[in-house]
Amino acid sequence: MSTQHSTRASESTSGFRRKLSAMERMSLHMPNPNVVVVAQLSEQLSAGAIQRGLPALCQRHPLLAVRTEVKENGDAWFTTDHVGLPPVHDGDLPAEASWRSFVAAEHRERIDWLTGPMVRFRLLQHAGRSICMVVAHHSICDGLSLVYVLRDLLEWVWTGDFGEHDSRSVALRDAAPPLRSSFLEKAMLGAMSRKWKAQNVHFRPGDSIRLHEAFWTSHQSAVWTASLGADETKKLVQLCHAESISIGNIINAAFLKSQAQLQPNRDINKTTLVAASIRHLLAPKAGQALGFYATGVRVGYSYNVRQSLRTNARAFSQRLTPLLTPKTLFAMMRLAPLDPGLIDALAYARGGLCDQPLAVRFLKRTGKDRVMAGLLMSNLGAVPINSELRPPVVDALYGPMVLSDSTEKYVGAVTVGNRLHLSVSYDSSVVDRVRLEAIGESAVDELRSLATARS
Repeated sequence: MSTQHSTRASESTSGFRRKLSAMERMSLHMPNPNVVVVAQLSEQLSAGAIQRGLPALCQRHPLLAVRTEVKENGDAWFTTDHVGLPPVHDGDLPAEASWRSFVAAEHRERIDWLTGPMVRFRLLQHAGRSICMVVAHHSICDGLSLVYVLRDLLEWVWTGDFGEHDSRSVALRDAAPPLRSSFLEKAMLGAMSRKWKAQNVHFRPGDSIRLHEAFWTSHQSAVWTASLGADETKKLVQLCHAESISIGNIINAAFLKSQAQLQPNRDINKTTLVAASIRHLLAPKAGQALGFYATGVRVGYSYNVRQSLRTNARAFSQRLTPLLTPKTLFAMMRLAPLDPGLIDALAYARGGLCDQPLAVRFLKRTGKDRVMAGLLMSNLGAVPINSELRPPVVDALYGPMVLSDSTEKYVGAVTVGNRLHLSVSYDSSVVDRVRLEAIGESAVDELRSLATARS
């Protein structure tokens, strides 16, 4: 049996209000915006322990208890006004079930961003241990954000307080670096906005629900996971340091090789998306806070099967590095002058619920009308959860897990407790499960071979 616990949040998050940026707005109406991070714990964590920590946790991370308020002019604001604390769902993991099936269910369960909160927790209890899931709407988070939330929650459970972490939260629309736009670009955006307003198209709450229901009649979320041992992880890290290759790029190369071998001769293999943090580029810089502080970089690269995995990783890095600039990372912020309703229309045009020519052309121009990449790589790195000697220890951490409809396979990598944990989120109605698992296992074999070569 599953139970839900919820409380009011007025005393812990009063007064928070923040206008959405164009980047955050892009995710608002999406039917598949749920981001999931999963921690496997060494002992049981009770729903009551989470509940007791939520008021302080929401004070530290106000976006945990917000809804989205849309004004008559189309502007949208995150606000804590009349919003409860995040719900905590608690139940047993059935004997024959996998927690991965619960991730798929969390992807499918809609988050009502108009009423909030836009985050929820799920605990699965099994054999004296707990699996803790954090699920959030993408417009308020990136994958690393949810790790920070999980870390702070556990620190509260351990000590009744938080560690000395910089949890500063900044508004993306105010802190992003200014981007120069040409006169022609400004004129084009202005003309598009005027034309859209003249069409008098408006999206209502029922439209968002219809979009969600339509999407999930033809998509099926699934997740595959694997982990390296502590010794394997250590040797892989040593190899990367010795050869000046990032861990993220070596993992990405392993998956690109497997994809090239098991799904050869496809155009989408030539493009990879890489999740990149923008926290350090904001002014002031964003701390270890909950927020939308990452974006995707599109890298054109075809795996060269005649060269080694390490050579491919270096070549990929040479393509990626020049793209990690404010001009590329904040490209979506250039849409700020657009009428917000036209930004919203991208999701409806993608879902077939808006056939306005302007919205359809705009969708195609952004490339979001199709599956554009075989892989999306999100490496969260070695995450700062120091659970040694304090139960419940985090035995494994997986994520971020997202069902993307513009990328075939979403690869998440996290290192915690000196072990590398990998996840692949995918649509099983698009990619056969057996084929996907073969790709994942082949990539892990490649990483293990590199680690073994160092022994």
